[in-house]
Amino acid sequence: MKFHITTLGCKVNQYESEQAKDLLVSYGHLYTKNIEQATLVIINTCSVTHIADRKSRQQISKALHINEKARIIVTGCTIENKGFDARSIPGLMVLKDNLLKELEQFSSLPQEVPPAETSNKRNIRKMIMIQNGCNYYCSYCIIPYVRSKKYSINPEQIIEKISKSLDSGIKEFVLTGINLGTYDYAEASLLDLLKRIMQIKGEFRLRISSIEPNLVSDEIIEYILENPRIAKHLHIPIQAATDSLLSKMNRKYTIDNYNDLLDKLQNKIVVTTDLIIGFPGETQDDFAQTIRLISSNKFMDFHLFPYSKRVGTKASEITGHISSENMKERMKQALVENVSNRSNYLSCYKGEILEVLVEQEKDGHYYGFSDEYIKVKIQKKGPELIYKFIKVRAYDVFEDTKASGILGEFVELIAFADYK
Repeated sequence: MKFHITTLGCKVNQYESEQAKDLLVSYGHLYTKNIEQATLVIINTCSVTHIADRKSRQQISKALHINEKARIIVTGCTIENKGFDARSIPGLMVLKDNLLKELEQFSSLPQEVPPAETSNKRNIRKMIMIQNGCNYYCSYCIIPYVRSKKYSINPEQIIEKISKSLDSGIKEFVLTGINLGTYDYAEASLLDLLKRIMQIKGEFRLRISSIEPNLVSDEIIEYILENPRIAKHLHIPIQAATDSLLSKMNRKYTIDNYNDLLDKLQNKIVVTTDLIIGFPGETQDDFAQTIRLISSNKFMDFHLFPYSKRVGTKASEITGHISSENMKERMKQALVENVSNRSNYLSCYKGEILEVLVEQEKDGHYYGFSDEYIKVKIQKKGPELIYKFIKVRAYDVFEDTKASGILGEFVELIAFADYK
């Protein structure tokens, strides 16, 4: 059987889709990138914004339109959003959870195996979900209403998964969860889990994905700094630049709290962050503070999101919603400022030594990410470096322009490196 998986949204969705893919492949089935060739189509949806919801619905419609004979399974957050009744659409199997259990029915199908699709790009990074669910109820967020309640994964299962993946050639592991910092299994905290993982022998890098600022303890910072196999990069959402907006968002910290955290990181751990533009009640002064924050050179990169009204959340009831025209203009200004910010930030790494995991070879260059999560381009010469950890000296920053829809152009800045 050929199967296709479309994944939208966060790293947890990516992890869950990867688990489904691995399970079906273990049954002898074949993954295809071509949805038209698939007997089974799985669509893992996202509902974090109204745009994500719309894209999820578009993918469902596309699958129904171009492959009428396929069995289509829809899972993920969108199906739990009350504004979209996927169960009423003929031809869909809708799953709230337990996708892997549902897929067990395909473990013993008679197989007529066509030639497998091949790729010369090896997967050397693996996401490891350690936690699911969230009970923070930020006022703008629909996820606590559509995801399961908070729970954590047994550390023994996590250790076993990492150990087996190491044997198959994985070089980097990314710990992920809906609210990763709340990991707590039988009184084992996130710090306890990090210590267990660091006991595993082997050459690998461990990366921590998004973590809330109030959950980055002094002990976690110290442990990251003293362990070379843990990436010196954290994605710590700030979401707003003023205390008044943070309070309306029901966030669990103040701007002073966040600045204190940045001071503790001592510029030794690179920080990227999320920032919502146009939250209800955002004044011109609030937005001016936002622009100052983006240009502060405290963050390597900002993931900028226009506020998305989600029916059922507290923020949808707040007065003072920003007009779409004003939202577009503020987003455009913020994106332009972020381009300048990243260029200035990365320029500070000129002449610095970076440790890079080489992931791809293309057009006479190697590409990979440094410990700090800087994308690096290296001229190919000398020994074979693919899938290896190497040290390079960065000597320039260049722009790789990509379109980002109606809000203008988004410029990705990449450190260009030479051999050390």
